Amino acid sequence: MTKKPCPGSKIGEIKRSGDLGLVHRFDKYIWLACERCGCLHWVQMRHGVPIHKFCQECGQRNIGKVGDGASNWKGGKWKEKTGYTLLRIRPDDFFYPMATHKTKFGGYILEHRLVMARHLGRNLHPWEVVHHKNHIRGDNRLENLQLELINSHNQLTRLEVEIAKLCQRVTLLEAENTLLKEQLSETKRM
Repeated sequence: MTKKPCPGSKIGEIKRSGDLGLVHRFDKYIWLACERCGCLHWVQMRHGVPIHKFCQECGQRNIGKVGDGASNWKGGKWKEKTGYTLLRIRPDDFFYPMATHKTKFGGYILEHRLVMARHLGRNLHPWEVVHHKNHIRGDNRLENLQLELINSHNQLTRLEVEIAKLCQRVTLLEAENTLLKEQLSETKRM
């Protein structure tokens, strides 16, 4: 958003777009200072977070820049729809050969594979799979990760799914058993 003088506004103050005379009635804006030049301006918010950290002029200077020099840089970490977390890695990093979507500026690597590779002190081979023990793809703690070969990983996953189904079935049968015992004891009393 362009800089508009706003006397009396304090840094961090939030207003609706209608209060600022803008057409978009449902957007919220926050009065912030540009991280580069320090000038004050209104910044649109999305999900309670400002969508820009630079003013329009400083943001224009970043066009064509990548990585932490870009105005929309979010730390090089993002989450896929599948639940896996990806991290940005530079071409001079030891673990760069494991990266996907490689460019001259860097590439992205699955966080759980990077955690395991750093623990082992070597790059992982393509046939090695890092298994999440609790099946939560975003939980990349080392104690939740297990290195497997592709074939054994598929077998392990199938076995874990079958065990989970059997545990549910046992719980259900135990509940039925308890209910039947109660009904039997009531009929004996009569």
